[in-house]
Amino acid sequence: MVPRAAVLLWADGLPGEAGQPAYPELARLTVTVTSRAELELLLLRVRAAEHLHLLEVVEVPAHVRTVVVLGLADAGVLDGDVTLLAELHRLGVRVLAPIHGHGNAAGSGALDRVDAGLTEHGQVLLAELNAVGMVVDAAGASERATVQMCELTRAPLLISHCVLDADCAVPGAITVGQARACAATGGVIGIGTPATAATVGAEDFLALLERAVALVGAEHVGLGAVAPEVLRGLDGTLRARGWSASDAAAVIGGNAVRVARQVLGRG
Repeated sequence: MVPRAAVLLWADGLPGEAGQPAYPELARLTVTVTSRAELELLLLRVRAAEHLHLLEVVEVPAHVRTVVVLGLADAGVLDGDVTLLAELHRLGVRVLAPIHGHGNAAGSGALDRVDAGLTEHGQVLLAELNAVGMVVDAAGASERATVQMCELTRAPLLISHCVLDADCAVPGAITVGQARACAATGGVIGIGTPATAATVGAEDFLALLERAVALVGAEHVGLGAVAPEVLRGLDGTLRARGWSASDAAAVIGGNAVRVARQVLGRG
């Protein structure tokens, strides 16, 4: 199986820059690597690039424009060997989604017809992720597997990109139960726009975001995969809709940083 490294970027202006919000906004880029050598080369390039920093440095200096977080979407790359997590952590990987869409040795995926939940191997994998200090991303896991991860974890979880199934009947949409279980860990659900939607306007996205906040609270909602034009000026847009400065800051990035700070220091 080919490992896939998902690189998340903090972008769009310096904090406090004229005309820009004081909070970095999230953009998503997926980079595919086909070998450990390619993964190491990617990490070397990230470390050498100006204005790029891995999220192992959680406190972002004011002059830094971009922070990169390396993660793996699907634990299949481990081939059942959880001892490889320590090596991946050494190489800079900080986020791992045990299950991504279709089931694997860790458990059932959101696209599977039968939801058998988390396997025994999945439970061992989750415990090791907690132990080494990696963020567990439940995006793409089935409802039962997600709830089980939330019940067993010793650290906050992420569902990095999702929509609520009450809002959008699309494959992989999460249930109210999944959202609340994630929030109960102290975690964050990243609200995005459905991949199946050809166009989703800013107003549609804001409605999705506000319904998620109403369900689990602003302290447990973040940004998922969203078009840059929807994100532009989001802080001002939220404030104009009556959001408090603290809630806007939390959803735009503060909650994700909080989870990173809590989890990355555990290894």
